This record gives sequence, C-alpha cells and structure tokens, in this order.
Amino acid sequence: MMNPYETVWIIGAKGRLGKALARILNPMDYRLILTDKSGVDIRNLSEVMEFADRNKPYAIINCAGLTNARKCEEEPDNAFQTNALGARNAAIAADSIGAKLVHFSTDDIFAGKKEKLYNEFHEGDSQTTYGITKSFGEEFVKEMTNRFFIIRSSWVYDRKTLLKIKRGVSEGALLFAMNQVASPTSTIALAKFVAKILPTFEFGTYHYTCEGTCTRLEFIQEAARLMGLEEHFGKAEVHNLQSSIHPDFIELDSLMLRMLEWEKPPYWKDELKSYIDNYFELGGNHGS
Repeated sequence: MMNPYETVWIIGAKGRLGKALARILNPMDYRLILTDKSGVDIRNLSEVMEFADRNKPYAIINCAGLTNARKCEEEPDNAFQTNALGARNAAIAADSIGAKLVHFSTDDIFAGKKEKLYNEFHEGDSQTTYGITKSFGEEFVKEMTNRFFIIRSSWVYDRKTLLKIKRGVSEGALLFAMNQVASPTSTIALAKFVAKILPTFEFGTYHYTCEGTCTRLEFIQEAARLMGLEEHFGKAEVHNLQSSIHPDFIELDSLMLRMLEWEKPPYWKDELKSYIDNYFELGGNHGS
C-alpha cells in the first residue's frame, strides 16, 4: 500500500491530459504538483532535476509535448527538444530520485497499414517528424529509467475538441481528413487508466485506446448527434482535408492489457456519450 498523500508531479499540467489527470487522481491518495512550461521547462535538464530533487515526488507524469504534427514538420528542432529530449530529462530525473514515470506517447509512431494491428511489441516505423520524435522519446525513457509506464493512445479528445466540432457544425462548415481511421479516446478515459496503473509495479509499454475504430467523419457525426446537432450536421458543408500528416489507418492492439487480464477500455461510442453527459458541460478551469 502506498502512503497517503504521495506527491505526484504533473509536467505540462495546463494541457488537456494534465487537466484530466488533475480531475481524476484522488486527492485522498495524492498531493498533486502541477507545472507548465513557465514553471519548469522540460527541455532544460537542470530545471527538471532541481525541481524533482526539491520535491521528491512518488511519481512524475509527463504530459508535455509538441503534438501539432504540422508544427513538428515546420519546427523539427523544437519537436526533438520537446518530444525526445524532454522525455529523456523527465526519465533522468525520475531515475535519480527513484520515482515512477508515466510518459504519454502516440499511435503516430506507426506508419499505419490497413492489414495490420499494432501491439506494444511492434517497432515504430513512422516517417513524420512528430512520430519519429515521439519514438525517440520512448527510447530515451527506456534507456534512462526502469520504473516507467509508456502509454500510447489514439485520437485523444477533450472538451475543446468537442467545442470545435460544435462550432463547425453550427456554422455549417467542417474541414477534416474524412477517411482517416483510428480509435477516439477521451482524456478522462486515459486519466482513469493512469489512476489504475500508477500504484502498481506493472512497468512497461501499454496501448490504451477505446474499443473499436471509426473514420473522422463518423466520430464528428456521432458527436454532433450526442450534442443535439444532428440536424445542423446534415446541412453543414463538409470538406475533406487532403494534406493531413497523420496516418490514414491506425488500430492499436492492447495486448498488454489482455495478458494482465485487465478490464477492456470502453467502446468509443459509449465513452463519447459518457464524456458528453458527465464532463462536456462542466467546462471552466477544470475543462478536460
């Protein structure tokens, strides 16, 4: 059993995953320390080491990252500094104080093939700067510490995602890569998985996505229906974004969850409904 009020340091706490974790992690179990780039720059090893040594957290959760794939292509040095070097720095700091490390990664480390399910033991084969930098980040984590959870997910959405859909549907214009296929997963579902795995010693790499796959078009249509905008969606002009950097088809296989006989993630439609029913309207500073 862990001690009450174990300290957990969330890096990148103002991002969508950081906000979700701050909401889901039980305050009776954890004392949360929340930092963003202005407080501790994950790209600066001395800053990260000094903060970790001063606070001695039980666990470090790295939510920081440059996730805009287009920006990664335009600013490759920044992408490598944040996604690869930042992961290295978090891992070095965690190892130096014996802390657990949770590091978030992405299905974009894979190129994507319709005939292939990717499990945790497949090697990354991405050709994009975003995917490559996240792959190097994973490798740094594995090299620098052995008390890690690497969690890969897919199409992570939050309240801002749904607000963007709501605005686009209401204004009658939507632009997205219609035929991309993956598994939409809410920030809340991911945060709940972290809460479950964090107290354990089941270290390693995990795929955690909601069950099932869909196209971007199907996801937006279902979100519009659940938000009561189905009629508006039918009238909206839908334009296909041809130049998306993300893979056209990605399906992650959660082999590790099956081997540990853990509960399967929820089906994507069920999770989307639960998220909209329980979190979408709350908003405010805790929007996730």
